[in-house]
Amino acid sequence: PADADAETRRQQIRRSMAEFFKRATPITGAAPSYAPSFTPRRAHPGISGVPETPAEPTRPGPVDAPPQPELRTTDTADAPPGSPGPVIQIHRCYLVAETPDGLLIIDQHALHERILFEQLSQQFTRGPLESQRLLLPEIIDVSPDQVAVIESHDDTLHRIGLELSAYGPGSIAVHAAPSLLRPERTREFVRDLIDRLTDRQAPASTELLVNDLLAMMACKAAVKAGDSLTPDEIAALMSQRPRVDRSTNCPHGRPTSLRLTIADLERQFKRTGF
Repeated sequence: PADADAETRRQQIRRSMAEFFKRATPITGAAPSYAPSFTPRRAHPGISGVPETPAEPTRPGPVDAPPQPELRTTDTADAPPGSPGPVIQIHRCYLVAETPDGLLIIDQHALHERILFEQLSQQFTRGPLESQRLLLPEIIDVSPDQVAVIESHDDTLHRIGLELSAYGPGSIAVHAAPSLLRPERTREFVRDLIDRLTDRQAPASTELLVNDLLAMMACKAAVKAGDSLTPDEIAALMSQRPRVDRSTNCPHGRPTSLRLTIADLERQFKRTGF
């Protein structure tokens, strides 16, 4: 009888979770079956390259209701067997999906960072990364010692898509940057890159240094916590996840996902094992 009661509770929890996902805001269309590009669009640090439509302003009524959390879901009608169910974005930071035995919670930044890092690494093995020339050079103040370090790594920087030159005794000019980066992130990336090159703990080998720089680039280009993702962007992330090596961790070691089983939930709600 005790086993039967426990199984009944599990079935009730599964039905409740399924009902929760059904109530999330529905969307039209299924997840794309193609392998999407993860080059972020210029207007928004997203994924699919589809411009985001600004929301229409609303006129407040006599009594405004408190804002409600926005739920964005994906339709998984064409998803392969065994893949997570409908996926929602919560707090513009995490993606949550129902699994056969519980919940899958994904850090959108960490997962996108891992995907970009693997793509950059593969591109780097084939040749220099694609770069884009800036309309006007970005001038960054540096010390004379930093200029010397930058010049000593000129070949490596060129291979990752950066074109830099000395601009007087205390500054450098950025003429081209990796195409993956949004223009407004170029200065921040170059500043962090310079700090890494001049760090005494920087890797001695070129291979390890390139690995560090590609991880840094992926981090700067990936979607951030606070970025609202469209259903297509969520679907694109989820479709790439099983195809990426080491998708459980970002390049810096942070986990990309967390699993909660039905048993975990039952213990937390003191339904069993307490």
